[in-house]
Amino acid sequence: MTSALFWLLALIFAANVILAGYHTGVEAHFWKGPTACTGSIAGAQSAANLVHQLATVKLANCEVVQLRIFGLSLANWNFLVSAALAVLAARAALVRSRSENAPDGLCGAGGGSAPATSR
Repeated sequence: MTSALFWLLALIFAANVILAGYHTGVEAHFWKGPTACTGSIAGAQSAANLVHQLATVKLANCEVVQLRIFGLSLANWNFLVSAALAVLAARAALVRSRSENAPDGLCGAGGGSAPATSR
């Protein structure tokens, strides 16, 4: 992989950190979440059918934690894992860019080995 792909991965994971941080803040009631989180209404054939669908469709509340694992919500885990992966991808991009820019023999496979000694 080239360093550009690692930088792209780091950017994607960093964007996900922002989204997970937003969701974590909604769960912790630091700020208001969207007015409607999930749910869908199928194409109603009549007004009565639409009213029935509206009465029976259950929307998940974004402010309520649905599942906790080891005390953390899935949004919290998403934040932590995405942050770790963003750091790892950025580190890989830095290492890769250094090896791409290094002179031949310094960072390549088999490079940097000790010179052979004569007996």
